[in-house]
Amino acid sequence: MPNVSDLKMSYINQSAGWFRYFAYGSNLSSLRIHLDNPSAEKIGIGKLMDYELYFGVIGGKDDNLWSGGCASIREKLGKEVWGVVWRIDLVDLPNLDRQEKGYVSKTVTVKMSYGESLICCTYEFPEYCLLPPTPAYKDICIEGAREHHLPEEYITKLLAVEDNGNHEIITPTMLRLAEAKKKLQHGDMHYLKRKNLMSFGDGQRISRVIGGKSMCITAYGPVEVTLILEDGVSTSLCRTYKMLKPFELFQPSPLYKSVTVSGAEEHSLPADYVKAQKVIPEGPSYTDGPERDSYLRVKLGYVRQCLVLIAY
Repeated sequence: MPNVSDLKMSYINQSAGWFRYFAYGSNLSSLRIHLDNPSAEKIGIGKLMDYELYFGVIGGKDDNLWSGGCASIREKLGKEVWGVVWRIDLVDLPNLDRQEKGYVSKTVTVKMSYGESLICCTYEFPEYCLLPPTPAYKDICIEGAREHHLPEEYITKLLAVEDNGNHEIITPTMLRLAEAKKKLQHGDMHYLKRKNLMSFGDGQRISRVIGGKSMCITAYGPVEVTLILEDGVSTSLCRTYKMLKPFELFQPSPLYKSVTVSGAEEHSLPADYVKAQKVIPEGPSYTDGPERDSYLRVKLGYVRQCLVLIAY
């Protein structure tokens, strides 16, 4: 039987610098988890078998980040707790520990929706008193569950949780979330839709001399991801690219946005996903650089070919 140290190492990838974390409470919400853990990337949804969800506080005190009962788990044969598995950079682990102050970390095995089992860390109360959550805390848990499409019957159970009815309480965490939502509505930070976290930004730009000419390229880095294919069951390990840190969030130009929307429509991506791309706020209208000129030349050539075919 593996010891505690072996289990811990099984959810930490030291060489790659990340760990897996199972969230079942407020950190279901992409907006909430990225407030303190900006490196978090969703792996998928899954369930913790033979555990149940409850709401409470440590030692009867509700002076936590939400001024009410918070979610925790406890072993219960035949029950299950659904949540989101995040991959988070190790540099953010202290942030997560601070956010989960009063909880203790625990190693668990999560059964993913696509069939695989993953060992993750999560957090639970070492001792507790049952206490209803505030309406605000309950709402952020439900928002996260809906965002990541947890099972409807599980969301129904969350909706049935009785809160304390206190809508007057405002904590610093609530204010931070409200400010984040405000920025989101104005397009100043991550645009969230369904299961996707879409970011448009101005990445690091690196000057490089190629063939005697100086040019700038956006510094993307490769990342391995697991895709769920169209049949909803099969998975495929692929390489994609994301912007390297540090980067500044910035809205896309109309031209860049039109390219992404055209590509989504060309390949018949889901209508709601295409619609979400179309409503992304646009930035300045200018787009300079070789990418713009190359794209416009190719597009013009394609239009000419179509006109020739129509004329023929």
